[in-house]
Amino acid sequence: MNAVVFTLDLEDHRPDDSAELRFPAVTDELLDDLETWGVIGTVFVVGEIVRDHPDLVARVAARGHEVGLHGATHTPLPDVGAETFRTVTAEATDRLAQTIQAPVHGFRAPIFSLVPDSAWAPEILTELGFVYSSSVLPAHNPLYGWPGAPDEPFRWSSGLIEIPSPTFGFGPATRGQGWRRRAPKFPDSTAQSSPSVFTRSIRSNASPRPIDSPTRRGPGLEEARSMRRSPTVRGCSRSMIPR
Repeated sequence: MNAVVFTLDLEDHRPDDSAELRFPAVTDELLDDLETWGVIGTVFVVGEIVRDHPDLVARVAARGHEVGLHGATHTPLPDVGAETFRTVTAEATDRLAQTIQAPVHGFRAPIFSLVPDSAWAPEILTELGFVYSSSVLPAHNPLYGWPGAPDEPFRWSSGLIEIPSPTFGFGPATRGQGWRRRAPKFPDSTAQSSPSVFTRSIRSNASPRPIDSPTRRGPGLEEARSMRRSPTVRGCSRSMIPR
């Protein structure tokens, strides 16, 4: 039997409040599909959604999924700054923990924006009680990436575990989300094999986005299986990020 590591980013990308609010219904549909398939994963939720849609976030947790924080807002870390990040992340984490009635262990930076200019973030996350981060895209990317960062899980000097984004690409074009590769072993893991990774974002106003389309219910089980068979194309340096 194949193991699956399944993560989602729950975000609201409407250009303004006049646009149709689709992600709550899409999320509920996907939760039903995941339950049918017997898949449990991690959902990283933007703090604004926790604030504005607490019942939706509580339903995600009630289905057995781990819920992590995807930033207080969907703002890249370098644009937030260290001191503001500490304040708003503490507030958002507390609100999320109260909403799901459980500790919040995981963090994913918006747009995988943990880069050299925001290398202050792991220490702050550790101070706030996070156990792990999945915020580094270890490759070149038009938005945010850290080429040369490890492509397997490692620990920052603060003790925080980093689980880099899986990558897939051709030549200079590399993406972190929506692609698949073999997941590496976690630090200190005794697992004999690596699970597969299937990562998507739930977006409220993105097109085309198979997971958010009026004509599709999202990726079916056979599609997920076919994605699992796609090859690992790109690897990165395993040298450690500055300690």
